[in-house]
Amino acid sequence: MSVEPLPHRTERLVLRRFRPDDKPALDGYRRHPDVARFQSWEADYPDDATARFLEEMTSAPFWQPGDWFQVAIELPGEGLIGDVAVFAGHSTARIGYSLHPRAWGHGYVSEAIGAVLSLLPEGVDRIEATIDPGNERSRKVLQRLGFTHEGEADGEELWARPR
Repeated sequence: MSVEPLPHRTERLVLRRFRPDDKPALDGYRRHPDVARFQSWEADYPDDATARFLEEMTSAPFWQPGDWFQVAIELPGEGLIGDVAVFAGHSTARIGYSLHPRAWGHGYVSEAIGAVLSLLPEGVDRIEATIDPGNERSRKVLQRLGFTHEGEADGEELWARPR
């Protein structure tokens, strides 16, 4: 992808790169037990992992086939509230997302995902997401965004939709 698509504004949010000063807010939701229980990390997310993550995400390309990139979700006036992760495939993108519980129930993650999908390069024709089978909120988000359940593998539900 030759043009940097970030920052990108939606009706209520700013999607941007992570910054070093995001550490307290990032730790705030990564370490929240209600977030961590549905993710690949524990609630005691270590400081050195946060530092490595921020160092990588402040300079990583938005779209590099074979790599993940995470877009910071900022609510103006409140700061960082979460992120949308995108794994760049050749014709398929895989997404993931995390949001601080204080921001749940307002449609922010649906708004952010929709905007991130609009920034993907031409040629991406399939979007996938995997969720923990116990994560009812994520299931509802994906359904609202037009994803359909395609099955289960490795203890996770696979959801997908065309671009």
